[in-house]
Order: sequence, then C-alpha cells, then structure tokens
Amino acid sequence: MAEKTALFGAGSFGKVHAKDLAGLGYLSCIVDTDPAKKEIAEKYGVNFINEDAVRLGEKEKIFENAIKTNNWDIATNTPSHFPLTLLGVDYGKNIFVEKPPAEKASELEYITKNYPNAKIGVNYIEMAHPVVQANKEDMDFEPGYSFNRRSKDLRGVSERGIGGGVGSRITLEDLMHDLSEVDLFRKYVSGSSFAEKPPEVKNAKIQTWSELPENGNPKYPFSTDVRAEFGLLFPDGMVSEIEGSFADPEIRQYMLIDGDGKTAQYGNTLARPEINPIAARVEGKRNVDYLLEKVKGQYITDKEKQDEVLKRANAETLEEKMNKYVPEEKWKDGEPKYGWVPLFAMLKNFHESNSKKDLTCSLDQALGYQDTAEQVYYEGGKPKAMVYKVLE
Repeated sequence: MAEKTALFGAGSFGKVHAKDLAGLGYLSCIVDTDPAKKEIAEKYGVNFINEDAVRLGEKEKIFENAIKTNNWDIATNTPSHFPLTLLGVDYGKNIFVEKPPAEKASELEYITKNYPNAKIGVNYIEMAHPVVQANKEDMDFEPGYSFNRRSKDLRGVSERGIGGGVGSRITLEDLMHDLSEVDLFRKYVSGSSFAEKPPEVKNAKIQTWSELPENGNPKYPFSTDVRAEFGLLFPDGMVSEIEGSFADPEIRQYMLIDGDGKTAQYGNTLARPEINPIAARVEGKRNVDYLLEKVKGQYITDKEKQDEVLKRANAETLEEKMNKYVPEEKWKDGEPKYGWVPLFAMLKNFHESNSKKDLTCSLDQALGYQDTAEQVYYEGGKPKAMVYKVLE
C-alpha cells in the first residue's frame, strides 16, 4: 500500500479528489480554509485542518498540526498552486497538483531547475481518459496531422472562479488538455515530447470576454480569452490545429491522421448527455477525408449524427479497449462511467509511480504545455489575456 496523502482543498473538484483518495485508501487528512469542509473529512474518517497553508510566516504551523505525510495533493485555487507546490518540495514531499500547476511558465521553470528530481505529477486529466488511452493503444502509425476542438458555454454562469464561470481562460484552462493529448500520442509513437522538441505556434487568434458581441454588458468585463484557435508545427513536420471556446455550444472532438491521410484515429471524449464517449479507427483516404470534413464542419452534434458519420466512414469503434481503462470502482449497474475515471487513474498512477519518469504527466511535461500556451497568447497579440483582470 502506498503512503497516505494530505489533500489541500476540498472545494468543487477537491471533493472529488477526496472521494477518490479515500476510495483508493490513500487519504490521510484534509486542509481547507473553509470550516464547512470538515464535513467531508468526517465523512471519510480523516483529520481536518482548518488553516490557510500559504499564509506568509506560518508554514511551520501546518506541520505542528500533524501533516507529516510524504504525499500532497493540491486541489486549491490556481493562484495558490505554485506557493503550495514550492512549500511541499522544499520539505521533500511528493506532489500531485491540479492544472494549471502555476499561473506562469517561469514559476514552473523555477521548480524544475531547483528541484530536478522531485516527484511532481500534474492532473492534465484527459491523458488518462479511457477514450484517449484506447486510441493510444490502437495506434500503429506516427501521426502527421491532428485536429482538436472543444467548447462549452459559460456566458450564463455567474461565479467567476478560475477554471469555471465567466472570466475563465480557454487556452490555459481547457486547451491545455488538447496540448497534453497531442503530446501523449507523439511521445507514444515517436518518443519525443514538447519538453524536448517544442512546436512552433502558427496563426494564433484570440478573442477576449470583453470583445464578445455582448460588450458593454457588465457581466463580461474580463480581459481573459474566451475563444482561441492556433496551429502547431513540430520539428518533424507534424501539424496540429486546435480550437476552443467558452461561449459556444458544448462539443469535444479530436482526430489524428497519418502523413498520407490513409489511417485516422478519431475520438469524442464528451461524456455528457446526448453524446457518448467514443474512440474509433478509420481506414482509407476517402473515409478519412469524409470524417475530417464532417468533424471540421461541426456536423456531429449528437449521438445519432455521430453514429451516422462513423458508419459512413466504415469506422471500427474501440469500446472494448476503452473498457479496459475503467476500474471496477467506477462501474455502476454494469456500465462504465468514463467521465469519472480519469482522476481516479491519475491518482492511482501518482501513488504507484516510483519516480517522476513513471508519471502520466510530470511537471517537466506540464512546463512544455504552459510554454506553448504562452506562445499562443503572444502570437495572438494578447499576452494580457493570460492573467485574470477586470477592466476599468
């Protein structure tokens, strides 16, 4: 059994961390500034420490309150990720941190340079999604092109909250998943990652919340990005196109195609109503071209159209392979619950890994994604959109 883990933050997603850590038998205690979170600790029979662990001059105090575990899971708000991670590695702890692991690439670079051997995992959660893993397992070619698109509509969400709600940053908070997925596939077939051979950002376009057609409405005074699209050109010639939005109907699509356009892997990881999470393999240039046309044209909007397109493209679905990555703890009534699997898998990997090289996503990899994201902001001419700000 792996050593226990102290959970920092039990908020909207932190409580899911608590549930999975408890289910895996790893949870030792919960640290949160909100006294109401004591109920979650009591539910799982662990200690609750009601403290602000990042207050200047009080870092020793949290150890006086019995946080002596070697593993920390940081699921607090984004601005606190860097100081808490730095605090943890300074004490020799193993760290698992929610994405994005810091506000700036320079903060991640500081940690990787000063603590090169630290075991720090980052929860770029979709790298462990059954759809992604099934596609990876089925790959027998080196992709020459990929297309990724995701969107959801947050315009009616009232709370700001980095990571959700109006004012969130599409590139840093959602499209980082797409960067991590592209990297996962590339590393699997070619052995090279963003950190070793970074791509060049091309044709980046960014729209901020304040530039929405509803401009002038006090609901949207944010300078952060609401829509973004960009291309990536890798040193070996592979091209990726990535698009995302927080102001459009919900969708999640990606495709990988080989250099000759003859073989494709296709995924839709959207585990939400009306669209099933699928993975499929498509053979033949005509079928690949047809599928790419329908995906880029946003024809696939529900399960019926999805099935129609896959049938027309003679696609072979990979459900059996997908099910291999759903642990028994995440099955309900005989059906796999894909959307709840990735965090469970990431936490399990973190605790079973002996070093950072065994992690699904290490901090070194995350630094590569953050560097690329920052390039997007500069290439798009809106570097200020990286930082949350309310316009005067």
